[in-house]
Amino acid sequence: TLFIVFIISLVLGLLTPIGDIPYTYFIRTMQADTMEYIEEHIEEDLSLEKLATQFFVSKYHISHIFKDKTGLSIHQYITKKRLALCKEAIQGQMNISEAFQMVGFGDYSSFYRAFKKEFGISPREYRNLIAENQQILI
Repeated sequence: TLFIVFIISLVLGLLTPIGDIPYTYFIRTMQADTMEYIEEHIEEDLSLEKLATQFFVSKYHISHIFKDKTGLSIHQYITKKRLALCKEAIQGQMNISEAFQMVGFGDYSSFYRAFKKEFGISPREYRNLIAENQQILI
């Protein structure tokens, strides 16, 4: 869809230098479509190669545009999304090993390191903290 719009615009001469509206619209749309695709496929392999293929652009192009528009690399964005979903699942009493696998982390050690780096505590410490807070409220 985005690719077809791009090609039609290119053929009709609607794409102009970077500062003009059609190209800017293409960039903004690609970034939004990439974010939407990531959210819809968060549990799958979301390599840069796969995303570039999905949107018919080079790995360099998609990563450069994404970082310029969001301030995060695609990898950082995916990791943050996955961690947020894991955190919610743990709050909902899901088993930690089920949670990290459900959202597409490849192995526990990479999940553990990312969780601890993002939140400052381990997943188990977080689960225990949630349990303690729930007991206090009872």
